[in-house]
Order: sequence, then structure tokens, then C-alpha cells
Amino acid sequence: MDGPTMTMFEDWMSEHGRTYANAKEKQQRYEIFKNNVKYIEGFNKVGGRSYTLGVNRFSDMTNEEYANTYAVGIAEQDIPTDIETALVEAEYENTPLRATVDRRTQGATVESIYKIKKGELKSLSVQQVLDCSDGGDCSGGSRLKAFRYIVANKGLTTEANYPYKASKGVCDKTKESDHAAYITGCRLVTRNNEAKLMKAANDQPVSVAVNARTWQHYKGGIFDEDCSPDVTHSVVIVGYGEESGKKYWIVKNSAGPKWGESGYIRIAKDVAAKEGLCGIATAPLYPSWNTRMDGPTMTMFEDWMSEHGRTYANAKEKQQRYEIFKNNVKYIEEFNKVGGRSYTLGVNRFSDMTNEEYANTAGHPNRYRDRSSGSRVRNTRLRATVDWRTQATVESIYKIKKGELKSLSVQQVLDCSNGGDCSGSSRLKAFLYIIANKGLTTEANYPYKASKGVCDKTKESDHAAYITGYRLVTRNNEAELMKAVNDQPVTVAVNATTWQHYKGGIFDEDCSPDVTHTVAVVGYGEESGRKYWILKNSPGPKWGESGYMRIAKDVAAKEGLCGIATAPLY
Repeated sequence: MDGPTMTMFEDWMSEHGRTYANAKEKQQRYEIFKNNVKYIEGFNKVGGRSYTLGVNRFSDMTNEEYANTYAVGIAEQDIPTDIETALVEAEYENTPLRATVDRRTQGATVESIYKIKKGELKSLSVQQVLDCSDGGDCSGGSRLKAFRYIVANKGLTTEANYPYKASKGVCDKTKESDHAAYITGCRLVTRNNEAKLMKAANDQPVSVAVNARTWQHYKGGIFDEDCSPDVTHSVVIVGYGEESGKKYWIVKNSAGPKWGESGYIRIAKDVAAKEGLCGIATAPLYPSWNTRMDGPTMTMFEDWMSEHGRTYANAKEKQQRYEIFKNNVKYIEEFNKVGGRSYTLGVNRFSDMTNEEYANTAGHPNRYRDRSSGSRVRNTRLRATVDWRTQATVESIYKIKKGELKSLSVQQVLDCSNGGDCSGSSRLKAFLYIIANKGLTTEANYPYKASKGVCDKTKESDHAAYITGYRLVTRNNEAELMKAVNDQPVTVAVNATTWQHYKGGIFDEDCSPDVTHTVAVVGYGEESGRKYWILKNSPGPKWGESGYMRIAKDVAAKEGLCGIATAPLY
């Protein structure tokens, strides 16, 4: 009747990896644990509250110990009041506000802004910031010093390369030059203004300072307990929302996944105090990716050039490509800010091209007048979802029939089939060549060079896999195409002129059935009631969803979206 037993306490110790110096200290911690459990149970019994308390890693501490150890940090007076506040307001002022935002899966502030701008989510090294930024230790640190270090160092390495040790150490200078992601500055949102903070959090996670002294036992729900704006602890706002008429911020804490709502806390939003609850609006700060209002800097463009192996003939051409790159980045960011779309755009290998240039590399209309006889689809039971993403058309049918998956030479087809080049090709001529040659060699034996070359006759007789024919699925009929894809990947012709900046999601933009480009349908599925095809495109793994695209299925047009059903061949 007097609280948890010693056995329960020892179970808690085991769960949280807690040990003590001696039996006396263990007994003292047990008494504190009992008192905390009693307080938690008494609080939760009252009912009618918007949040609950629970046992967690801090349950053997007094509140004073917790506050002095985990809820303290360097005060925020080191942030100048004029740190680009006006500029940041100009950036987010006209962005449409969403009713709810939840970026719990998009990492911390730097990781998230890099994901938004570059389309890649990378787990970055917290330990590097601790060791190298002179911004504090695990108990609390200066956000401004951390951001300024990342800017000065031109980025951070990955968590895998510089793993977390839970204590401040000596900076490993050998890893500072390994830049996995970067930022170009940081911005301060107008202080003591939750409306301005909401506009900033609408765009990306925001680092804030809070008074977390009363958060020790938080378990779940919307925290609304009065607490002073005497801020001492840094957390990250990753979103906001509303539940049963009560508005809240979604906040990522540093206490780990066994605290709160899997490491997060929801805290009351739009309260009477101008500073926000627990001082959350006193000094919101976030990293930025553009230091100029007219788009990415030349340094960013040069980083992109390095990533994609791009070189130019002279300085004039480089400047021209930079201007195109800036325009594309601006378009991508504006598109993604609108919200409510089923897909997103991102920077990729085509970002220094105009859409006209990209369209001209995506194929030529006269290359898709394939003619083939026969149309047969097996009466196989249709599956709800199919995903052949690891297999191309010829590789897949060989795997299905022979049980072996082999990576076959695309370069051999380019060089030897007389079917076209990388910008567009005849699928029929490719299949006819493979049949006539009695097969293809492996990718390892005849590697891809990304350009059409002279056929290496010495490798044509090395047959790793073969096919004996090809079939045309009934034209302009997505139901028949689905039956074919149910059995194996199917090559299709599409209009890809609007795919230049595709990053992820279900593409549903109107596009004509004037097909000019070949892709493979490798599956189909459904997400939130939206049906889609899974396509394998040829630009490589840094385009789209790791080289793949999802495109709306069963649309009104008989040809399918972008002409996908005009001439399916396998």
C-alpha cells in the first residue's frame, strides 16, 4: 500500500540501465522513486486533465536534481536581437499556412532544412557539434554557436561517421571536412510572438528555448501547466495541430524515445502569455539554406556540380547554368510550399537544364512506332499490390522462368541493337536483337557507359540470360496493363517532359499521351485511396524515389496518365 516494491524498482533499474555506488544510495533512490510514483498516480487519478504523467528515466531524481541536470543550459542572451529577423519574415510571410504540420520523421533542424531544400534526409552527427562547436555540452548548449559552427565548417558529417557518445569530447579534426549536409546561415523569428512562430514552423522545424523544469514526469497529451518563461533548455518544434479544440505545438526533446510521446511532447499553443507556454516563443531560431533572397549561392551550385560530376566549357557557360539552376530551385521551393499535393519536387541531375532541354533529352517521338503481333495476358489471379522494383523486364522474366536473377548489360543493347541511344530507343528493336543474339551478357562483363558506342562483338556470344519473344498488351487499357504487370514488369512508352524535378509521392499532373520516352512498369499499389503505378526510370538512383516514380493509375484518359497505356510491351 505504500508504493512500488523494491522488486519493481529493480525492474525499472534494469530497463534504464541504472546502477548505484552502494546499498545506501540504492535505498535513497528507491525512496525518491516511491515518492515520484505516488505523485504520478495521484496526479493521474484526478482526471479531467489534458495530459498524463508516467514513470521514465528521470523517476529516481528529485525535481531539483532533474532541473539542475537535464533542464538547464546556456542562457539565450547570446543571440543578437537583430540576427536577420526582417529577412526571415519576408521569406515566410506569404506562405499559405497549413492547419496541421507534423515533421516528426524528418530529423532535427539542420537535417530537416536540408531535406526540404535538397530532397535527401541524412542523419547528421550531434557529437561533432558537441565536440567542435564550443557551444556547450549534453546538459545544454548555445544554439547560435552550434549553427555558426556548421556554417563556418561548411557542413556536418554523418552520425555513422562521427557517432554519438553522450558526452562532450575532443574534436576529431579528421572528420570535419566530410560534409554530408550543410546550411548557410540561421534566422531569428520575431520574439514573443506565437503567430510568427507558427509561420516559421509551417515551413520547417524551429529550435526554441524553454523552461522544462516541470516536464520531468510528462507521459502524453497536451501539456498546459503554468510555467515561467525563464528558459534554460533547447528543444525543437517539429509541428503543430489541434485536438478537441485545444491547439498545441509538437516538440522534440532530447530525453530519448522512452520519455513522453516517444521522445516528443505536445505543449499548449496560443496561450495568453506573449512568451508562450514555458517561454517557447522567447527566442525561436532556425538554420537557413539560402543567405540571399534571389536563390542558392554559387557555392551551393558548385556543391551540386561536384555531386553530379558536372563541368562546363568556360566561366560564361557556368554562369548561364547557374542562372537556370537558381530558377529551377525557386520553382521547386514554391511548388513544395503550396502543400496539399500528392507529390513533391527536388533538386537532381537535371537541375541545370531548362525544361525544353530536359524534354529534348527524354526521347524522340518517331522512336516509338513499335509494331508487334500478338496480345496475350495470362489469366492469373490479380494481386492488390505488386512490386518488382529489383527486377527489369528481361531480367524479371528470366528470373520467373529460370529462378535466377542476373544483372544484364544495358550497354550491349545500346551498342549492338541499332535501337537508339540514351535519349530514346525502340523497345521492339531491343527485344528483337536479344532474340536474334540468343541472349545478353552481364552488366559486369559489358558495363554501362551512359552513351552509345561501338558494339563489342567479342562479348555478344557470352549469354547470361535470354528471351524467346515479346508480347504487346492491348493498347489504351489500364485494366489489361494491370493484368500483365501482375505477372512481370512491362516496358511502356510515356510522355516524361513534366518529370524533370520529380522527387517523390504519387505524380498526378496532367500530361499529354504524346509518348517519347521508355520506362518499365514494375508494380502497382494504393496509398490513402490513391492508386498508382510504380515505374523504373533511367536517370539513376539520385532521381525520384531512388530511381523510381509512382504515377496515378486508372485515370479518366484511356491512354493512362502521360500515355502509359498506349503501347505496353513485354
